[in-house]
Amino acid sequence: MPNKMEGPMYIWKINELKKQIIEQGLSEAQAFYYILLFVGFSIVGVELVGYFPYEDPNGWSYLQSGLNFIIPIAGTIAAYYVNGGANGKAFAAKYFSISFVVLVRFLVYLIPFMVVLFMYYGISIDWSSLENDETLQTEWFEVVLFAVWSAALYGAVVKHIRDIAKA
Repeated sequence: MPNKMEGPMYIWKINELKKQIIEQGLSEAQAFYYILLFVGFSIVGVELVGYFPYEDPNGWSYLQSGLNFIIPIAGTIAAYYVNGGANGKAFAAKYFSISFVVLVRFLVYLIPFMVVLFMYYGISIDWSSLENDETLQTEWFEVVLFAVWSAALYGAVVKHIRDIAKA
């Protein structure tokens, strides 16, 4: 993490944040912290929504939620450092634009992942034994599958930001 941040971080006071951006702008370290918090809070919100009205989460569900938080946070931190950290240039522009294009490209990989997942469930679950109100629980296979996909996605983002930072 950056050693120091030049100025306050605004969590609630939007007018003071706007004033700072207009008068002084944001340093790379400040922009990084806002991005990191945005990514973290977004993931927590999405993950929490997934547990309601989830009746019976299991250990794999919790592990998947943890990985869904850790991988993007670690990927964002790695991208910041390969961009040059606090001395880097235009991290926010690079991070969001590169991440978008990489995400679109990686969505194509979800198709075979989903086919494999459906095949796994089709083979491993006795569908006739499921009652109408019963839900499927998260299994190790989907946790591994999506963790690999997510780690590869953030690895690609880091690689492309590193390529730009070196140029």
